[in-house]
Amino acid sequence: MSSVPEPSLDAGKHALKQGNYSVAIANFEGIRETELDEVLVTKASLKLVQAYREVGELPKAIALCQELTQHHSPKVKQWATNILPKLLSEQPAPSDSTGFVPLEEGGRRGDAGTRRRGDRRDKEDKGSKRDKGDKGDKGDKGDKGDK
Repeated sequence: MSSVPEPSLDAGKHALKQGNYSVAIANFEGIRETELDEVLVTKASLKLVQAYREVGELPKAIALCQELTQHHSPKVKQWATNILPKLLSEQPAPSDSTGFVPLEEGGRRGDAGTRRRGDRRDKEDKGSKRDKGDKGDKGDKGDKGDK
């Protein structure tokens, strides 16, 4: 619900023009929630799409714009039909909120910082495993057997 006691289209327009988007949105949402005059609600809806766009609330702007594409007024319908593709193009590509990163062929991640086979560190790791491997164990057993 809006936080403006008496929402006003003029106050919302003024706030929008001044860049005070939270006040503009509160006024326009308040009109949509309380006003019975359909013309006033439609005007508030058009301005609300603009305000949502300005604050980066693209999903809200898009949803309202899609609603306006079904409006009975040809002018409103045309306005919404023209604006909707612009809003959709501004929307960032959806991201996977799970953080899932698919593996490339071979079971390695495709990240730039990930080591790949044949990397110098892989060779060093393999070499250090050989150095710590069976040689030391055999030498220890041989020493114990001699004593």
